[in-house]
Amino acid sequence: MPVNPTDSPALQLAPAPLVNEALRLGLAQADALAAAGQRVAASRVCRELLDDYPACTDAWTRLAVWAAERGNALKAHALLQQALVHDPGNALLHANLCELLRRAELPEQALPHGERAAALSPADPVVNLNLACTLLDLGRAQDALPRLEWLGSADGGNAKVWFSLGRALLDLGRPGEAHAALQRRAALESDLAHWAPGQPRDTDSPAAAAYAARLRAEGALPPPRKKSRRR
Repeated sequence: MPVNPTDSPALQLAPAPLVNEALRLGLAQADALAAAGQRVAASRVCRELLDDYPACTDAWTRLAVWAAERGNALKAHALLQQALVHDPGNALLHANLCELLRRAELPEQALPHGERAAALSPADPVVNLNLACTLLDLGRAQDALPRLEWLGSADGGNAKVWFSLGRALLDLGRPGEAHAALQRRAALESDLAHWAPGQPRDTDSPAAAAYAARLRAEGALPPPRKKSRRR
């Protein structure tokens, strides 16, 4: 199934470092410009910082995330790889590369980065969700399930956790439990409200609609109520 970024971990930005005042102020300026919608100016600030501090992975990461948000995945990948040259033990960089490769539907290439990020930062919820989603993309629901169950306890307010847990349970032939997990997500995000019986919605995401169809095929969800025609 193609990756839907709506149901995936977001690419992550590191906070501005405090050890170097020039970097801290420069990154804060770039963040403020980006928040104001001035991405070109924000990118220029980061490029200027990299002229003086080429090993500043936070600047590389910002450029990569902004490139990905513009739909330029190839450029984002190259920028993250450049950052990784300077800091190969950075969990954030590996997690972002994992997610970027997932979105490009390259889970085999994403997996080593997801595993490396999890080894470097084993208690990070985003890192664990990132890896679990990659395992699901590879058809390894059994391996993803323990991480997702842990996340359900540690990060239970994250709708993406419950969506991925439902996906894993459905892949493992446990549609009743999948329905329960997806109902938890429905309580957190409105695009799955149709999983409450008889409440179909026109705004359902494609991924949500696909899993609803699978649940109905397994008999874990009743057919959607037909809309009444206006007279």
